[in-house]
Amino acid sequence: MKMRNKFFRLAGLGIVCVLASSSLVFAGRQRISSMASDERAIRSLITRWVEAFKNLDAERLAALETPDVQAVDRFGVLHLLSGRSENEKL
Repeated sequence: MKMRNKFFRLAGLGIVCVLASSSLVFAGRQRISSMASDERAIRSLITRWVEAFKNLDAERLAALETPDVQAVDRFGVLHLLSGRSENEKL
């Protein structure tokens, strides 16, 4: 009888370990999947921004950036812009 109880305890512990490790693996895969999705979105944004920059498309550039922009030009002058139209003009 004692041997049987010991077996069930050990089997129960094994099942708990398997379930815990599988949930950790699943959580890790979700995190990796989320990171890959984020990376694709960032790369897409960068690609669209570079294309707009190469084509000198101020409207598309402004649409890809935040509406409130702070920019320092090549002369060291700080420009505080509020809105896409001001960003397009710059």
